[in-house]
Amino acid sequence: MTGNVSVAQAYLAAIIESSDDAIVSKTLDGVIRSWNAGAERLFGYTAAEAIGQPITLIIPPELVAEERMILDRLRRGERVDHFETIRVRKDGSRLDLSLTISPVKDANGRIVGASKVARDITERKRTEAALRELNATLEQRVQERTALLALIQDITRAANEAPRSAEALQIAVDRLCAYAGWPVGHVYLAVAAGADRWAPTGIWHLDAPERFAAFQQAAQGLECAAGEGLIGRVGARGQAEWCVDVTTDATYHRQSAALAAGLKAGIAVPILIGTSVVGVLEFYADEPLAPDPTLLDAMTQMGIQLGRAIERERAAAQAQRQQEARRGRGTDGGPRPLEFDEAGFPIPQRNSSSVKRFARLLKPL
Repeated sequence: MTGNVSVAQAYLAAIIESSDDAIVSKTLDGVIRSWNAGAERLFGYTAAEAIGQPITLIIPPELVAEERMILDRLRRGERVDHFETIRVRKDGSRLDLSLTISPVKDANGRIVGASKVARDITERKRTEAALRELNATLEQRVQERTALLALIQDITRAANEAPRSAEALQIAVDRLCAYAGWPVGHVYLAVAAGADRWAPTGIWHLDAPERFAAFQQAAQGLECAAGEGLIGRVGARGQAEWCVDVTTDATYHRQSAALAAGLKAGIAVPILIGTSVVGVLEFYADEPLAPDPTLLDAMTQMGIQLGRAIERERAAAQAQRQQEARRGRGTDGGPRPLEFDEAGFPIPQRNSSSVKRFARLLKPL
């Protein structure tokens, strides 16, 4: 019988020694009593270095209280299963571990120590952290995409429903600044239909009017011809432009004003009717910003929608002028009714040769 027990104990010892997991035993005072090969590989300490040392040898200073809690539970005869924590290797690096800790009893059933099986879950934790980060990134992208779609819808609605194009442009500037966190937004418009020159307007968004008053003043009266500076380049090319830092752009007309106001990144987007640039939206951030292609593409589409608002307003104005011109010729487009002077003779109308001939016939010979 004794021989069988010895064989079983030897077999158990061999299993413990060959296990990939770290298997450690300790006293109720936290002193290491045994240390298998798995523990040597995991923690970097040899058995000779670890045995006789306190278990705090591998516990981070901020988690020492955790070990006291575990020992208290063991004294009560409780088993600690799959307890996830952090331990420290000999080289100072940290490991994520899953611990299973059981009380060790002597022949009389008294709890005299504990056995601990530690499994390295560092890779699993890294994978979980990567997945959490990926999920957070995807969620953020979904939120950003949703917010961008809402922005596009708002500006499209304004372009279609605002009674005047100036109102649609103001809404667009305000919404874009609010979305992107840009403190300054402004609108340039062509000085005339078909003109390759753009002038500043009174359509502004200023987060802090006092701070940006000088920058706003610098724009007043500053018309930009095709190819001149940020506004002129966008006007000439019909393409949006993202300048990381306008204060380092020697061609930017308001360089000193931007520097004084603390403005850095500049974004300009064409307002288009077909291929004609009828205006330019300009925005400024108070820090250098790397280009955001997705946002720039969306802003380009907004510029097209706003261009349609201007086009409809122009068409309505043209229709009104034509209507007024028709009224000048009569409501039905035919000759206006005859009007007579004080002597009773018809008053000649513009391009009305028949009336002139009729008037001559009525005059005395």
